[in-house]
Amino acid sequence: EFAVLLVDSGIEVAEEVGLRVQATVAEHSYLDDGSPLSLRFGAAELEAGQSADDLVAAADAALLEAKGAPYYTF
Repeated sequence: EFAVLLVDSGIEVAEEVGLRVQATVAEHSYLDDGSPLSLRFGAAELEAGQSADDLVAAADAALLEAKGAPYYTF
């Protein structure tokens, strides 16, 4: 896992960046069996009054949702 911080950007921009990264990786990255590498993204936006830890927790929760983890709940 890794994080990308987009300054002065909202969720919409994060989604656009994620889709561009996913498309680029899909075009050029393959597993040993030749199947394309798949990516999942979680995005969060820093809200007024939130700490950095709050932001990371929100992004992690979004990533778990994207992964379809059965243990993820709101």
